[in-house]
Amino acid sequence: SEQPGSKRRKEYPFAPPPVVRPQHAPMWVDDASIYSSEGEGSFVDGDALLPALARRPVFANHIVNERITVDTTDFEDHTFCGVAFDVVCTSDHPVEWLEISSIAVRGSLGPMTVWTTPGSFRNNLRKKSAWELVYEGSHDPSHHSLVTLDLSKSVRLAAGETCGLFVHSARTGDRGVVYDNLRKHRASQSLLTVLPGVAALDNRPFGTTGLWGEGWRDRREFVGRIGVGVCWRLWNPEAHDHFPKSFRRAARCMLLCAVRRGGTLSILSDAVIFYVLNMCRWDWFEVPCDESAVEAPQRRHPAERNLFRPPSRYVGHTLMSDSDDGEDCDLVDSDF
Repeated sequence: SEQPGSKRRKEYPFAPPPVVRPQHAPMWVDDASIYSSEGEGSFVDGDALLPALARRPVFANHIVNERITVDTTDFEDHTFCGVAFDVVCTSDHPVEWLEISSIAVRGSLGPMTVWTTPGSFRNNLRKKSAWELVYEGSHDPSHHSLVTLDLSKSVRLAAGETCGLFVHSARTGDRGVVYDNLRKHRASQSLLTVLPGVAALDNRPFGTTGLWGEGWRDRREFVGRIGVGVCWRLWNPEAHDHFPKSFRRAARCMLLCAVRRGGTLSILSDAVIFYVLNMCRWDWFEVPCDESAVEAPQRRHPAERNLFRPPSRYVGHTLMSDSDDGEDCDLVDSDF
């Protein structure tokens, strides 16, 4: 007869081992908190009893050590009462979410406010109710150095998400906030992209009148700095495709070594290998030199190709190979 969970392991070879639910508390647990309010014999969520190997986290639990700054090009083109623009969180890196914590601008400043809206600002310029106030304060003029506005509530963006930001000065006149004309460049720092926006000509937030009639001026760009914290996604088999090629190669190499008889990693189970990869940062396997400079491997004789094919228990799984014919599983040739 088959062992418990053997059928599940055949269908999902990378799944954690099945957990047998005991009828009573295991003798190594001396904690009443495992019981639910329904009485003895009932347990709380079984995941609480699983070992760490079977409970790999999906994303990092910290952002403090991952601070980046997005600076935009400053051509000193114009000043007026403010600027509204969109920002986009990248989906090219394994980012779980970004958190905008501050915005820095310069100009005559005065009474400053910062607003945010989900999606794009363009459909909400005349809808104040669609915006949320995340900063309010007064500042002295600063025409040459940026002044940081620390948001009272951080703006969080998941990978690929967009939001609108509106930085506004209620100071009378046309020197409140510096901004630029639209140029071909896009202010992108690989994690956050700042898109073109509009300038506000009314010293009332979301006002529709300016010194020359219309309250908004299109084809303008934000000038300043955006403080961002990033929470990285952690490696798991289902998130494998979201990681860079260098990481996928390393994961594949470790799994190949783990099934080689007599190898050091062969004594470890799949769960241990997965846990080690889960604890590795996404860029730890990046190669400092240009990948194009790596010398291409020589083609092998057809008789030797079987020596380098994926192990049979991994064939068909996306972690191992993108090729359909199984030929040449070199780490340099593969897209892993």
